[in-house]
Amino acid sequence: MNPSRRLRAACLMALVLLVAAPWQLRARPAEEIVNGHPVPSGRYPFMVSLQSPGPKADNSYTSHFCGGALIDETHVLTAAHCVWTGTKAMPPMQLRILAGATRLRERTNREGELLTVRRIAVHPKYDQSDAYDVAVITLKRPAPVSGFISLPAAGDPRVTRPGTIATVSGWGSTRRAGGSAGYRPSYPRELRETSIPLIPDGQCAAEYRKAGIRNLNLRASVCAGGQHRDSCWGDSGGPLFIGGGAAPVQIGIVSWGIGCGRMDYPGIYTRLTNPDIAAFIRKEQTR
Repeated sequence: MNPSRRLRAACLMALVLLVAAPWQLRARPAEEIVNGHPVPSGRYPFMVSLQSPGPKADNSYTSHFCGGALIDETHVLTAAHCVWTGTKAMPPMQLRILAGATRLRERTNREGELLTVRRIAVHPKYDQSDAYDVAVITLKRPAPVSGFISLPAAGDPRVTRPGTIATVSGWGSTRRAGGSAGYRPSYPRELRETSIPLIPDGQCAAEYRKAGIRNLNLRASVCAGGQHRDSCWGDSGGPLFIGGGAAPVQIGIVSWGIGCGRMDYPGIYTRLTNPDIAAFIRKEQTR
């Protein structure tokens, strides 16, 4: 199994989540955005927080374990590892989606609305190898938000061209981690974002070979990072997108990586222009 910041994050979050949601041990919460800045309220209405229900379901901060993005009024795109039990997708009744919130507050959260889930579908090629790390969540009723994120055309290379500047957003750790025992994650209350360039496949593969990882599936993944900016623990499942103004287009999903904010190991994101992934998402949107 490839080393992953999401996996290590799950171990840290397990103390909070184990009783209410044992499946989340696999849900490697990505770190908060490293070297980013807060997002103004309402800027990204498509952003959602995956929440574990239970005795503290009203506590939207400690219940958060992954991010996601609304691609239409009833469908959320996230990472497969966020909703994977080890053998299959978690039962829908064991998940809530917080939509319409920018700031997560304990107990007194007044932003957004918790929505129930009708269906969770994981890509059939996902096998915990970090490839095809995509899932579609179908809501029981439409999300009360003002806008959704668009998806790229399958196979369109223009949106994943190396050097393109993309945005990643989430409620994950804002502190670099994974380099030594002295690093500890630090989680924010507010949604954060940062801009990162897409990295050439060959460069990304070469960097990860240094860590002994030789099986990166870059047909189904895209790499992005640099300048110590990155997604981190708690950001898993969130969107990597371009055109962050009036017409954002999601090109990736926060998946995994080694540490956070490291110059030598860019983040790995699920590649949404992969034809198999695009077809899977379209099929789920019609259900």
